[in-house]
Amino acid sequence: MHRHASGHLHHHRRLTKTSGALPLLLSISLGLAGCDSQSSSQAVGSAQALDAAAALSAGADLTPPSAPSNLTWNATGMTVILSWGASTDDVGVAGYQLFFGNFYLGLFSDTSLSLIGFKVGTPYNFTVKAIDAAGNLSQASNQTTVLINPIGPDTTPPSAPSNLAITNSSTTSVTLQWSASTDDVGVVVYQIYANATLAGTVPAATTGKVSNLTPNTTYTFTVKAVDGAGNVSAPSNGVSRPVYVDTTPPSVPTGLTASNVTSTSLVLSWNASTDNVGVVAYDIYGSNTEIVMTTTGTSLAVSDLRPAAQFGFMVRARDAAGNSSAVSSQIFVTTLDPSLTLPPAGGRFDYQIGGAYTPVASVRVVDRDRSDAPVNGKYNICYVNAFQTQPAEATFWHTSHADLLLTKAGAEVTDPNWPGEIVLDTSTAAKREAIAAIVGGWMATCQSKGFQAVEPDNLDSWTRSQNLLTEEDNVALAKLLAVQAHSHGLAIAQKNTSELASRHAEIGFDFAVVEECQPYGDCDAFTSAYGARWYEVEYTDAQNALKNFKDACNARGSQVSVILRDRDVAPLGDSHYVYQVCSDVQ
Repeated sequence: MHRHASGHLHHHRRLTKTSGALPLLLSISLGLAGCDSQSSSQAVGSAQALDAAAALSAGADLTPPSAPSNLTWNATGMTVILSWGASTDDVGVAGYQLFFGNFYLGLFSDTSLSLIGFKVGTPYNFTVKAIDAAGNLSQASNQTTVLINPIGPDTTPPSAPSNLAITNSSTTSVTLQWSASTDDVGVVVYQIYANATLAGTVPAATTGKVSNLTPNTTYTFTVKAVDGAGNVSAPSNGVSRPVYVDTTPPSVPTGLTASNVTSTSLVLSWNASTDNVGVVAYDIYGSNTEIVMTTTGTSLAVSDLRPAAQFGFMVRARDAAGNSSAVSSQIFVTTLDPSLTLPPAGGRFDYQIGGAYTPVASVRVVDRDRSDAPVNGKYNICYVNAFQTQPAEATFWHTSHADLLLTKAGAEVTDPNWPGEIVLDTSTAAKREAIAAIVGGWMATCQSKGFQAVEPDNLDSWTRSQNLLTEEDNVALAKLLAVQAHSHGLAIAQKNTSELASRHAEIGFDFAVVEECQPYGDCDAFTSAYGARWYEVEYTDAQNALKNFKDACNARGSQVSVILRDRDVAPLGDSHYVYQVCSDVQ
C-alpha cells in the first residue's frame, strides 16, 4: 500500500526492519509504505538488537563493521537513488541501516536504494550505518543531502558565507560560526569542509560543529551555501584550528581472562580502557613482550597453540595518536592435553566422598575419596583434601610435615566448620611446592587405580586462615596442583570458590564440583566459566533446602547435573543417606 500524498517519502525496496509513522521533521510528514505503527525509537531498538540467538551463535564477535563510504545520490525526475560503498567486517555485514536525520528508516541488504516522494526545494539529510550478525554497529557514513531543484531556471548561486570563525575547539572537535549568505530564492543548507573534504552539512543556520577530528593534525575549514536549486556558493574565508598534541595514554586494560580453552586455542577478554580522545586498538603480548596480535575490540580468539603448553598473555591499549597504556597484569594459560578425558557435560552425578556404594545405572559420573576404588564403566573423580588435612591423617602431618601446618601464636589454625581439619600453610613458594609434591603423589595413586580426574578440596581455605593467607597464595598452589594432575593424565576440578571461576583457564581447571551455589546465588559464575561441565550439590540441612533444590533444578537442571545429598554424604544403607536428582521433584 503506497500512499503518494504530498510530502510523504516512500521507498521502492521492501524493508527488512521497518519503522512506523515518524514525527514532523523539516516541515514534512514522513510515512513509510507498509510500515507498522510502532515508534521510530522502537524500530531502532529492534533493528539494532537483530536476533539475540544469532548474536550468541556468532561467538565473541565484538568488532563492528567499517563505516559505509561515499554515500551519494542522483535523481531521475522525482525519483532519488541513494548508493554507498560496501562496508567490511571480520565475520560479515548483515545489512545497512538508513537514517533520515536522526530517524531510523529501515534495514537493507543492498548498497543502493530508490526513494520517491520528495518535496521540491526541501533538503533531506541521509546517513547509513552497517551492522553485522552479532549486532555490532559501524560508525555513520558521510551525510548526503538530497535536494530536488525547483522547476525554473534558477542558476544563481548564493553569496559566499563570510566572517567564518572558530568559537570552540578541542582535540577531536571544532565549533564554527559565520555570517549568513544571501540568495535570490533562499539558502537551504550550508556545507562545512575540513581540508577541502566535506565534513558535514547544517540547515540554514550560521553555526555548526565538526567532530571525530584526528589529534596532531592541522585542519583548515571553509563553508559553502547551497540554495533550493542546488547552486553552491564560493567558499567562505578559511580558518585553521590549532594543532592539538595528544600525549595522554589510555588507561591500563583490566580483568584479562581466558575462556573456551582447548588443546590448541582459547579466547582472551578484558575490560575496556578509557582515553581522553578514544582507544583505537589493543595490542596483545606474549610472555616475551612481543606483540602477537592486535584487535579493536575487547576480546580475541587465539589459535594454533601447542597442546598441553603454558602461554603468557598481556594487553595494552593504544589511541589514535599512538599513545599506549602500560601493559595489563599477565596471565598464564595452559592449553588442554588432548590425551585428557573430561567428564561428560550434563552427565548424572553421584557424590560419594562419605563412603562408596553401587550407583544407579543412570549415573555417569562418580566422585569418591582417594581411599576408595573407582566404578567400572563410569567417569570417576578422585577426591583429595589438598588445602586442609583430613582428621584421620593428623598423625601423618604432625610426624612428617608439621612445618606445612598453618599456625598462629603457636596454635594450629583449623576449619571452624570441620573440627580436626588443619589449614595447610600456602604462604610461601617453598611450602606450596612441598604440598604440591605430597598431593601429586596422591594423584598418581588415583591415576593408577583408574580414576580419570581429581577434585582438590578446600580451595577457599584462605578465608578461614585468620588473615594469614591470601587468595593469591591459594591460586599459586592450585596452579601447581593443575600441573601435577595433568602430568598424571588426570583432569582437575575447581571446588566451589566462585570468585576464581573467571580465572579457571589461568589456573588450569577443567571442570567444577560446586556445593550450595543456589542459596549463595553464585551458580552463574560456574556456568559462565564451564558451560554445562560442572556438577552441583545441594544439601538437606540448608535453610529452605527443598526450595533451593527445586529452584536449582528449574534454573539449570536441564543442562547441569544437580543433586540433593545429606551433609555427611553417607553411603547407601546409612540412616542419614539422601540422594535425589531433579526428576525426583519435578
